[in-house]
Amino acid sequence: MNNFCIGEGIGKIRTAGLGTCIGIVAYDTQRKVGLLSHITAFDNEAETLKEFEKQLKVRRSSLKNTKIYMCGGQPDGKKEVTKQSKLIRELLERYEGEIVVDQTGVEVRDFTVDLETGKVDILTGEITDKNY
Repeated sequence: MNNFCIGEGIGKIRTAGLGTCIGIVAYDTQRKVGLLSHITAFDNEAETLKEFEKQLKVRRSSLKNTKIYMCGGQPDGKKEVTKQSKLIRELLERYEGEIVVDQTGVEVRDFTVDLETGKVDILTGEITDKNY
């Protein structure tokens, strides 16, 4: 299984060095539950999303109630969306998750979510970083 973490209430969760990997954050604004996954080319996307749903159910939430942020997946320096990111989007749509930010196909270094506020910071290779 890929790098996966979950947090609730206060603090931050973060993944670093995404490069060609894809990062996903699912954040429930009502329950203040955040899940973050660092998906490599060797990971099973469907299993990752099943684990997301399982962990949210334990915390009385579901992907339907979350805002989802995706980033990374820059293949070999080209700014194009990979087959993997397309598959992840299709799977998220089946779970009825709302993708509010999709920054796949661009270079991303770090991805952080503040569990108390839901603020997501995406550190890109560009001068201006993204804050949501």
